Amino acid sequence: TVDNKPHVELEPLMHYSNSNMNYNDETNSTGRANSTLVESLISNTSVERPNKTKTQRNVVIALAVSLISGLVSGTLYGFGRYSRDLKDTLMLTQYQIERFGILLDTGNYIGHPITGLVYDRLGPRISCLSAAVIVFCAYGMIQLGVIRHITAHWIFDTSFFFVGLGSGLGYIAALGSTTKNFQSSRHFSLAIGIVASGYGLSSTIVGLSYHAVGLNRFFLLWAVLVAFGNLLGSCYLVVPNEDEEKTNEEEMDEEGANDSLQNNANEEVPSEAHRSEQIFAA
Repeated sequence: TVDNKPHVELEPLMHYSNSNMNYNDETNSTGRANSTLVESLISNTSVERPNKTKTQRNVVIALAVSLISGLVSGTLYGFGRYSRDLKDTLMLTQYQIERFGILLDTGNYIGHPITGLVYDRLGPRISCLSAAVIVFCAYGMIQLGVIRHITAHWIFDTSFFFVGLGSGLGYIAALGSTTKNFQSSRHFSLAIGIVASGYGLSSTIVGLSYHAVGLNRFFLLWAVLVAFGNLLGSCYLVVPNEDEEKTNEEEMDEEGANDSLQNNANEEVPSEAHRSEQIFAA
């Protein structure tokens, strides 16, 4: 000591300062290395995220087309609007005209297991195409019978049965596609209700169109409308397959893993405040 003052040893203090500088350099280099590692891992494992806006737009378009398919698939409920005029034009008995209505409903309701099997095995595109061809040909034969006053009642029996069967094909395709597209959405019941309301409102549209065009052009009109609606369905009622759903789940898992990896790396890199606290504590 000099003049009773404590002697300050400069060498340990300089060693302490140099150690802090080395610590800061090592910490910064470690942080940069961790950040580089995280960026490389994310770039190697990340996949292109789907365009959510485009997907939502496709789902809305599919719902609108399903509504149209429902509207053109419920024409069998309008049978009562034209049955009396059809009976008078073809000079049918009450039993014969009632048989047409029974066969119309039979083709629709008994055919539901068949139409459901077609949808499950072949998808909405084939279901809609089949509905367009079947209903167009069936309504066309009925229209031809009305114009020519055909007395072969088996033609009308067969045609009304296939009108019901084809209508079921279109309606099942609309319901099945809507169910697939909205099964994980909170608007699932609303979407199903929209399609079902179109199916129920079809009889009202049938009545209005019948009063507008009359019996001589009524079946031809609906042959074209049903075919057009189901052709739209064959183009736009596309549902995600199992491979796409699996890919989406894998993408979500990878995104979660990347986020977790980024958070862990951020925790490993010490902040400036943390380093200052360590220096002051030392």
